[in-house]
Amino acid sequence: MRRSVIPVILLMTIMLAGGVSAADNSTSTNITTNSSNYTLMILTGTTSYTKGIIDAYKESKNEGYNFTLRLYTYNDLQKNDPEIDARIKYDARAANVILVQMLTDQRLKQLLNDSNARIVTVSTGNIFKDDPRIGEDNSTLASYWSQGGKENLKRIMLKLLSESGMALRQGENLSQVNMPGTLVVHPDAPETFTSWDKYYSWYVQSGHYREGKPWIGIVTYNTYYKGEDYDVHSAILRSLENKGYNVILGFGSVSQLVNEFFRDGNKSRISALIAPMAFNLLYNDPANTTKMLSTLGIPVFAPIVVPDLEAWNSSIDGVSSILYAYVAMPELEGRIEPIVIGGGISRKDNETGISYYCDVPLPDRIDKLTERVINWVKLQELPNSEKKIAILYYNIGGGKDGISASYLNVPESISKILSALKNVGYTTETKTVDELINIFWTVGNNVGAWAPGELEKVVKAGAITIPAEKYIEWFSKLPATLRESVIAQWGEPPGNVMVYNGSIVIPGVMLGNIFLGPQPMRGFGEAQVDLIHNLTIPPTHQYIAFYLWLQNEFKANAVIHLGTHGTLEWLPGKSVGLSSEDWPDLLMGNIPDIYPYIVNNPGEGTQAKRRGYAVIISHNIPPMIPGGLYGDLAELADKLSLYKQTTDLQRKEIITREIKNLITKLDLDKELSLNYTSQSFDEIVDTVEHRLDELASTLIPYGLHVFGEPLSNDTLNTMVESIISFDPENRNNTAFREKIREVLAEDHEISALLAALEGRYILPARGADPIRVPDVLPTGTNFYSFDPRCVPDTAAWEIGKKLADDLLSQYYDTTGHYPESVGTVLWAIETMNTYGQTVAMVLRLIGAEPIWDKQGRFTGIKVTPLSELGRPRIDVLVTISGLFRDTFSYTIEKLDDALRTVMALNESPTDNYLRKHYLEELSRYGNLSSETANLLAGARVFGDAPGTYGNGVSNLVESTSKWDGQQELIDCYSNHMSYIYGKNVYGLRSSEAFQNKLKNIDTTIQIRFAMYGIFDNDDVYAYLGGLTMAARSVSGKNINVYIADTYSSINPKVETLSNFLSKELRTRTYNPKWIEGMLNQGFSGAHEVSKEIEYLFGWSAVTPGLVRDWMWQKVAETYVFDPQVSSRFKSLQPYSYASTVAWLLEANRRGLWRTDSATLQRLADEYIAAVN
Repeated sequence: MRRSVIPVILLMTIMLAGGVSAADNSTSTNITTNSSNYTLMILTGTTSYTKGIIDAYKESKNEGYNFTLRLYTYNDLQKNDPEIDARIKYDARAANVILVQMLTDQRLKQLLNDSNARIVTVSTGNIFKDDPRIGEDNSTLASYWSQGGKENLKRIMLKLLSESGMALRQGENLSQVNMPGTLVVHPDAPETFTSWDKYYSWYVQSGHYREGKPWIGIVTYNTYYKGEDYDVHSAILRSLENKGYNVILGFGSVSQLVNEFFRDGNKSRISALIAPMAFNLLYNDPANTTKMLSTLGIPVFAPIVVPDLEAWNSSIDGVSSILYAYVAMPELEGRIEPIVIGGGISRKDNETGISYYCDVPLPDRIDKLTERVINWVKLQELPNSEKKIAILYYNIGGGKDGISASYLNVPESISKILSALKNVGYTTETKTVDELINIFWTVGNNVGAWAPGELEKVVKAGAITIPAEKYIEWFSKLPATLRESVIAQWGEPPGNVMVYNGSIVIPGVMLGNIFLGPQPMRGFGEAQVDLIHNLTIPPTHQYIAFYLWLQNEFKANAVIHLGTHGTLEWLPGKSVGLSSEDWPDLLMGNIPDIYPYIVNNPGEGTQAKRRGYAVIISHNIPPMIPGGLYGDLAELADKLSLYKQTTDLQRKEIITREIKNLITKLDLDKELSLNYTSQSFDEIVDTVEHRLDELASTLIPYGLHVFGEPLSNDTLNTMVESIISFDPENRNNTAFREKIREVLAEDHEISALLAALEGRYILPARGADPIRVPDVLPTGTNFYSFDPRCVPDTAAWEIGKKLADDLLSQYYDTTGHYPESVGTVLWAIETMNTYGQTVAMVLRLIGAEPIWDKQGRFTGIKVTPLSELGRPRIDVLVTISGLFRDTFSYTIEKLDDALRTVMALNESPTDNYLRKHYLEELSRYGNLSSETANLLAGARVFGDAPGTYGNGVSNLVESTSKWDGQQELIDCYSNHMSYIYGKNVYGLRSSEAFQNKLKNIDTTIQIRFAMYGIFDNDDVYAYLGGLTMAARSVSGKNINVYIADTYSSINPKVETLSNFLSKELRTRTYNPKWIEGMLNQGFSGAHEVSKEIEYLFGWSAVTPGLVRDWMWQKVAETYVFDPQVSSRFKSLQPYSYASTVAWLLEANRRGLWRTDSATLQRLADEYIAAVN
């Protein structure tokens, strides 16, 4: 009897303990049957969890739960695919419960509207709380989700389904499993680590440790670990370890990882930190992140894991759609090099058939990243005496008159840098300024194919030559598509640019371990280049050979691109987030790029950071001083003062004649449209006096900046007062004055450059003009821009609003009616300096106001009622630069949306010119689909072709042999700028749509936002001048052109281009003080003078009649016929002097300047003497 009882008791014990029994089998069957009637739908913004969700689902099925899972992600919603949307709706109707996690897309309400399921939200910011079906976010499930891991994900599913009626096994544990929030993981380790000692002990004992080799840190979100989706991060670790380095891979809190693993007391344990993380390392706190990273003092990298690898690979815009999170925000804390190293792909789980997202590494890009990181670390390890550094200056167009950088004294700066390098142990020679100029004119000079004799001189002076066979070997390793594009443009290697006796010439000189030479020419002046029609010109064979020589033969440890700016970062390819088939990525190779850059140009500097992988070392602008009055202007001011003071009528009459004579002599009567018949003389006196006051107080650059040279003495005092003058109400106090004086009198530029060459962390700071934003001082920082979603901010809105109103008021006063359409120019550099004043101006013109969220982000518009606006809504054509396209894609979409919203308003065309022109153009597209017709008729944002930069106008103007008349310039502008950008369109070419917009333009305007005028760079005449020229050609109208000056003072001003041009000529070009400042800078200052005259010619070419005969005559008298100026000019830079004379002669040859034969003969004689 007992023998039979014992097995029964044992069986009962097993059953109670949860072992298999007949009853349990029955229960499991019931659970399986019951659960098969249930469907759970998950919509998640955490794509890194999707693999973990599927693994948790499979484990549930193995335990007998046979419910159905439907899974969708943020990526699915972003596609706006009707088929995907239809599937979501269908699955939502079939679901018993729906979990929405970290998604804020309002479309979800519509997609889930037909579902009767229970809807639960987690981490959505409570955006669905007002929906009675949903309510507030579920904090309990949020805690489960944040803990992550397969077990918690399984329990979330079972908990949701159980609450919806699904039966669970008896005793099913649904409590939260707590996981470490911050930990270190190694793929080979059997455990995770939360302390340095334990990780180090395991690392050594397991054989991974490399004695004496640096440690490199990797940090990322713990969601990757919890979602079991960290193959990319493991690939970085493997790559570094395979190259002999020690690695720490951390997940979770960056500050905890820094304190526990990356720092040993006050010393950094690691030599570099790789942080493939969006936004800021300390959430929404770049300031404290910067403080934390500065304690490490090492380079911190910001590689990108793109959400959609396929989309990135096939796109020309790269990562523009995620720019703010993955690029702009990391830059705020000094992270560098946004290299794409992997991304999300969709895979289908074989067992369940459910698609999920996971991140996969790109092996070649992982290798790219780790090689670049290692090369930065080597800068810490190598003795300075062994480091090989290339210092590159710019001779972009070739020739002895073409060496420059924006407002930087190039030879003085190089001399100072060489001395600094020598002082800290680099193997180099110091050079005087004269010795450097001799290098520029001999061995260090780029030469075009049009001057073979000069090339021979460069070679005989000692330039480096690369045999064709060696270059062909390098060239053959480039991607086939790139090789084909080069051969199509430049012929079979080695081509004919800078080729001597079959070898490619690399101009420059070796100074010990320092190579000094010019960055190669782009080749725009070569005969085989069609600047009008060819939009994507690849680099020449010599350009390619130059950078491959730096990589393969010279083996540079770092490159210094000296000053603003070079051409590497502007080569064709993806906008941001480059691939191995994009020219900047390929040619820069794995060499650290250190880039001294003028502080007031964060727009173009950002391009160098993002496409050239540069670490910026910002440098100051030249001292800015009031222009003052001189010569006849000063005499006129004195006469005006005497006129007002005297009461003697006879004396007053004499002074009146003298004033009139001076006004005529100075051409102020034409400039100010004075009318002695309709105006009283006292009114004329007031007008002229106001103009003279304006000229006297206008700030002008006094010379150039020398890198690493702080201000002192009079220039320091004047610069302090100039900064105060911009906003005296808030700045004219002792504390501010002393603070500014202190930072201007110190140098941080050389020390920052040396720190970069030692592989150190360079502090980030905002880039802007110090006159406008003195907080950018001191320089010597790795400047950044800002979150592009904040454009425009509230201050920019107020200024832009005033500019729009003033523009319309001036136009109305001149013409008696409002313009129907305004053409604008939108640049990244302006937007970064002003936080979006042009964007604000556009919104005001169309009768809209920006709406901001709590974080200050521009999210949409509010339409201003016509009754409040008090005028018609003005149509606007927005022309953008390639850099704006790359940097402000979010802004472009918002602008496009705003413009289309306003043109769709149900208003009379007489009150809404956008609608008027939209409807007129729509009627012309009757043969197109309604969708295409609407896209073209509503397009208002146009720019360069995707992957290209510049509209070609300035390159064509400067290549005088490539054009005969203005029509070629018009064709060039139109061909380059006829690409549509907007919310759902990226770079669609439509010449017809562009021409239709140009035809409506009545006036054009551009903002002047920094120290730059319209003669110190070629972009203004290329963009504003090009737009005006094209609009005049298409419409036949006399387009009014305006400049909005927001730089001269805190109070903005709109004035005609003609007025602004005259003012700049008087305050700079003709001003002895400006001339003195430039010529005091020697070689570089003299070159700056010649460029001003070249750009004056550019304005004449695109806007005939703008530059009047007397203006050209005054140039000749000032620089050529004044013996004191001309002799000094010639002695400092004879080639730039000859160039200046040549531009005068070219202006006359083309009918842009009429003068007498004697003047022309003197100029011709002077030119012949100069070139001989």
